[in-house]
Amino acid sequence: MNTDGERDVVLKRLISAQIEPNCALMPTLSKTELFRARIDRGRKARTEMILKRYGLTPGEAVNVFFAKVEEVGGLPFDLRPERDETRELMENPGFLAHLERMRAGKVRYTEADKFSE
Repeated sequence: MNTDGERDVVLKRLISAQIEPNCALMPTLSKTELFRARIDRGRKARTEMILKRYGLTPGEAVNVFFAKVEEVGGLPFDLRPERDETRELMENPGFLAHLERMRAGKVRYTEADKFSE
């Protein structure tokens, strides 16, 4: 049985993940099913370390993922490979230097799309 504290934790995680509270992760957890999947041991360990930074267990992350799939009616991310132009741009030292200047606040808004190659 879920407590109010558990429900509050779920709601806080929903809010931080920007998922609408009417999604499948709401505290109707008494109607849950067991879901099992085979995952590479190394990938699981690396993923758990990342999820821990967000305060999520793998099971909670799967619930968030399923809720997002339901919310958007498909996968919540793009599976297409990066476009060649994007890859080339991200390998361009001039563009990377420009990004660093932008992060440091040294690029004006009007110059944001201009960089020296």
